[in-house]
Amino acid sequence: MRYISKDKFPEYHNFHSIRISILAMPLMFCELVTSIMLWYQNFNNAIQNVFLINLIIVVLIWLSTFLIQVPLHNALSKEKNTEKLSKINLYKLD
Repeated sequence: MRYISKDKFPEYHNFHSIRISILAMPLMFCELVTSIMLWYQNFNNAIQNVFLINLIIVVLIWLSTFLIQVPLHNALSKEKNTEKLSKINLYKLD
């Protein structure tokens, strides 16, 4: 994204966001469902705590995605902003 011009950036970013969402959202959903199922099926099992920790981590990832990354990407969909790009680690500023 570093090499995309400011005038083409919103169009490119929107294209990128749609494409990555098509890939990421079904995988994230499967990850959440699998985590819930593993925890639920092993509810009275000695390994329950491992699956509970896994579920908590998945929920934290979802919270991070929807409370941090999505707002940053929404702002980037309007204009190129190197500060916001660096926050989502798309590239490091020199």
